[in-house]
Formats: sequence, C-alpha cells, structure tokens
Amino acid sequence: MGAFSLALTLRLARMVLNLGMVGLLGRYLGDEQIGRLFVAQGVVLILMGVCELGLARIPTRDHVSYRDQESSIAGSAFLSRTMVGLLVFVCLCGVAWLRSWEDRWLLLIFGLALLTNGFVEMSSIMTARNRIKEVVVAQFGGFLLSVALTLSGLFMRAPVEWFAVSFTAEQWFTHFVVWLRYHSTGGRLLQWRWQGARAMTFLKESWQELASTLALLTFSRIDSLMVKVMSGDGDAGQYAAAVRVAEIPTFIPLLLASIVLPRLVDLRDRERERYDRRLGDYLALSLVLSVVVSAGVMVTAPYVVAVLWGEKFAASVGILQILAWTFVPYALGIARSQYLTAERRLWVNTLSLVIALAVQYVLNLLWIPKWGGNGAAMSVLTAWAVGWIATSLMFEPGRRFVALQWQGLWHLPTMLKELRTLTQPAVRAN
Repeated sequence: MGAFSLALTLRLARMVLNLGMVGLLGRYLGDEQIGRLFVAQGVVLILMGVCELGLARIPTRDHVSYRDQESSIAGSAFLSRTMVGLLVFVCLCGVAWLRSWEDRWLLLIFGLALLTNGFVEMSSIMTARNRIKEVVVAQFGGFLLSVALTLSGLFMRAPVEWFAVSFTAEQWFTHFVVWLRYHSTGGRLLQWRWQGARAMTFLKESWQELASTLALLTFSRIDSLMVKVMSGDGDAGQYAAAVRVAEIPTFIPLLLASIVLPRLVDLRDRERERYDRRLGDYLALSLVLSVVVSAGVMVTAPYVVAVLWGEKFAASVGILQILAWTFVPYALGIARSQYLTAERRLWVNTLSLVIALAVQYVLNLLWIPKWGGNGAAMSVLTAWAVGWIATSLMFEPGRRFVALQWQGLWHLPTMLKELRTLTQPAVRAN
C-alpha cells in the first residue's frame, strides 16, 4: 500500500473513532465541562505554535536538499524547539499557579505536551526520506492510546482533567514510536549537533512562518476563548463541540501537503516546467476536495449532532453548518503555504494572517454578543476567506498561486488520471 493510501486509510479510521470519542465526551461532560476542556486545550495549542518556532516545514525542505547535513539540521532545530518548549512550560506553570485559575490543572496537564516539540524533528527526517508511512502509523498508535485512556476515563467516571491526560499521552507516545523507527534505521539523537550559525539561519527565515503559525492558531482558537468570556462555559461548549467536528477533515490537506512538499522541492531544483504543472495539479486538487468535503459536512450536520450529542447540543447544528465552509479557505491556505515554502516567500502568509486576525477579532466583538456561537462561526468564515483567498490577489506571489490553481483546474481531468504520479517520489535524473 502506498504512503498516501495507508495514511488516508488510517486517517479515515481516526476520523470515525474521533467522532465517537467526541460524542461520548459531550454526553458525559455536558456543554460546560467540555467547554472548559476544549478551551484549555486551545490555549496550549497556541503555545505549542510558539514552541514550534516556525520550523514545521523548513527543516524538512533542508533535509531533502542537503541530505549529508542531517546532524546539524536536526540538532539545531531540535535544541532550539526544546529549549523554548521548556521555557514556555515553566512560564505556564508559574502563571497558572500564581493566578489560581479555575482551569489551571487542565492547562498544566495539556502543557506537558509542550516538552515534546523538539522531537518533531525525527518526523521531519522520516518524511524527507520518503518514510511517511512509519510516521503516520506512529501517529495512529498514539491516537489509539488516547482512545483507550478516554474510554477508561468514561468507565471510571473520571473528572474532566483525566481527558487532558489522554491528549498529552498521545503526543509523547507518538514521538516515542517515531524514535524507535528512526533508531532502527541507524539514526541517533546523540549524533545530532547544535550549530549556532545554522540555528540563526533557521530563525531568520522562520520568523515569518512563526508569525503565520501563531496568527493561524490564534485566530482558529481565539473564537472559543472569546465565546467563553463573553457568553459563558455553556455557549463555549456548544461552540467547541461544533469546532471539534469541523476540524476532523483538516487532516486531508495536511496529509496531502506532507507527501507533496518534498517532491515539489525536488522538482523545483531540477525541472521548473514540470514543477509548475505538478504544483498546479496539487492546488486544483486541494480546491476540489475542500468544496466536496465542506458540502458534505454542511448537509450531514443535523444528523451528526443528533447522533453524537442529542438534543442538549441542538445549538451546535447551525454553528457546524457555518464552520463547514471554513474548510475551503483552510485547505487553500495549507496549499498556499507549501507553495510559499518551496518559493521561500512566506512573508505573504504573515501579512495575510495578521489582516485576517484583525478582521476576526473585530467581528467577534460585534457578532458574539448578538448571535453567540453562530456569530463566532460567521466571523471565522469571513476572516479565513479574507486571509487565505482575498489576500492572494493582493500580493504578487499570491497572484501567481491563483494563476497556477486555475491552470490546474483546467487540466483537472488529466490530473486525476495522473494522481498516482503526483504522490510518488520524483525520480532523479542520472
């Protein structure tokens, strides 16, 4: 089975299981408790974006381009992210404890995942080596552990804090399994070496990606926090439940991107014309898939909510139907990020996301008091459309992105026949 097929199969299985887990959690915890749980998780996910330092794609690109420099690339990225993760975790512990926040234990348990950020570098190496299968299997194994812990918590009638443990355990277990596979291929963490000059080069380039990541995480999570503050835990729970379902398909563009990016970087350095063609195919595929998925989520929303949570979460139906369409700009944003990474022009994302974040914040202030979760959902959809679609027409790299996408759509029938070629490793010329 190919990398894409295996990854897609496991992700679909994860989607089904995740739907079941969200439904069980909603019925067990109720809207207020699940609101506390998901909002605390959202805060920590933003902090994880800080610890990432914008190095989600850049090391993978360099592992493809400079295969003989794995030790310094990995060591520089790993130590940078680990040190920042430890610092952020210590700050979170201090602030949460001193302020005596009601949700401090949730924040601290989720916060333990901050210490895993550096180990993502092993997954970057495996991806660059075209061993994405092993990374995907490890991620699925971590998810199964999370499912087991969640089910045990439901059986024991555990407090809400227990379900934060399942998330953190998933992160640690996934990286442990990836480490085992990396070690079996001859990779050794102890051989990684910090290189100050390379680390500074990373940071000089990655600040744009870091700003984009933080802006993306903030304006994908700030809505839940603002609903909690402005409307209470109950409304926040209704909103967070809908968000959880709307987020499930987000693995599709991320999975496609993780497989396609190394191939695109390789082609860009060797065959510019073929690179443009394949890039256009990828962008067109992202658009078509996103529209189909969004329509499917919108149509099935009433049935999904009824099956998962019942009448207590009836307000989540309208929220989910609106949020379903945020998948279109989200998928286009992921695709555009791959293009900008390959082209080394990530500054476009930074400006776009700052604009989108400002739009969302203002609209949240205006619409949440009037319409609660529906208002937050409409502000997210509007802001994401501005950030990922409208701004593409404002800057030159974005306009080329749009042109390539339209070319891809024109060649869509041919592209679908050649999809297998798109997701296979490029063959180097002798």
